[in-house]
Amino acid sequence: MALKRTREMGSQQAPDSAAMVAGRLASHPLFRGWSGADLMRVAAMSRIVRPRRGSTLFLEGAACDALYLLTEGRVQLYRITADGREVALHEVGKGAVVACAALFLGRSFPANGRVVTPDAELVLVSGNTFLDLLAQRPDLSRCMIASLAMRLSELADRLEQQSTQPARQRLVSWLLDQPSMRGADGSRTVRIEGTKRDLAASLGMTPETFSRMLAQLAANGAITTRGRTITIVNQKRLAAEE
Repeated sequence: MALKRTREMGSQQAPDSAAMVAGRLASHPLFRGWSGADLMRVAAMSRIVRPRRGSTLFLEGAACDALYLLTEGRVQLYRITADGREVALHEVGKGAVVACAALFLGRSFPANGRVVTPDAELVLVSGNTFLDLLAQRPDLSRCMIASLAMRLSELADRLEQQSTQPARQRLVSWLLDQPSMRGADGSRTVRIEGTKRDLAASLGMTPETFSRMLAQLAANGAITTRGRTITIVNQKRLAAEE
């Protein structure tokens, strides 16, 4: 059970207020256009969870009984092969709906889900109650379809970008799009969440290519790197690489 499983993740926080939950829902792309009253209805069937890094959200083959809305951090989807090897499929970040097709299609989870960052936060919406609400309110169903369609369009644009842009440009675009901490000298610091291997895969390149592109950008004076931290020291020079 999804809501039961979250109590086993090591996130022993007190329940958040309905208003706080509604605020998280309002900021999530899936609930674009929903009224405050409708968000409060969904908040009443939801809770915020803040699982530890490494916590398992769900297992492949388990029944999906909740909608997982990622509001902070990153979640990795992976499978275990017959010979026991772990195969990473992809990672999702803030604003994602994790494995929502399983809920809407009444199917089990197609893969395992695991938190890979220390600052993760999700809103879990009780699945059957939410589906009942959509059945009762066709207007909300249309809003949900529109939001999902927009997400699909954004994904299609990203895939097209990956298929047409050289690896170097894909990396530069990713760096420029990331949230960052601004330094007093005007630099911007981006932290890689998860592993470099998984990030490279999400950008459609090998880990070796990813490391080589970083080294080239550093040699050109656009960035510096230290562990999983990338500092953009010259944004104009970096943007010129795009």
